[in-house]
Amino acid sequence: MTQTNKTSKTGRGVKIALGLSLAVNLLVLGLVGGAVLGKDRVRMAGGPEAASLRSLGPIVGVLDEDTRRRLAIRVAQSDTGMHRDLRGLVSATRAFQDALRAEPFDRAAVTSALQSQRDFVLSAQENGHMLLLDELEAMSSEERLALADRLQDRLRRIRDRDRDGDRGGDR
Repeated sequence: MTQTNKTSKTGRGVKIALGLSLAVNLLVLGLVGGAVLGKDRVRMAGGPEAASLRSLGPIVGVLDEDTRRRLAIRVAQSDTGMHRDLRGLVSATRAFQDALRAEPFDRAAVTSALQSQRDFVLSAQENGHMLLLDELEAMSSEERLALADRLQDRLRRIRDRDRDGDRGGDR
């Protein structure tokens, strides 16, 4: 008798789902861990409120301290729902985790949980971007030019680091 090795679709689907779960869990862990463990760095970069700005992306790193602090306070006080979205992301991640544990594997449930996560992330980012745009609009021409210069310097350092083969792995 010959034994055949067949890979079932469920096995492959579960592997993909586990990989996606790991990626999302690392994202959530990074956000939570960074907020908890990086308190000293956050305090230096605009106060404890600044942790909520991480979802706005790399532009936050080139904002001056006063602008970063104002933006963080506006995010904390806003009714945009950014905090609600981040709490929703955690809830959607739990739903994803539950869907992964289901037997048999339910692709539709996993897909729904992933879509929910994506929706919460996009909503939080869109709400944060609206507040960022308000800050940018309130800046003088000189302040916006200085911001553009800091961004150019940051991008140049990234380009130089990538060209030299250092992708940050040794830090």
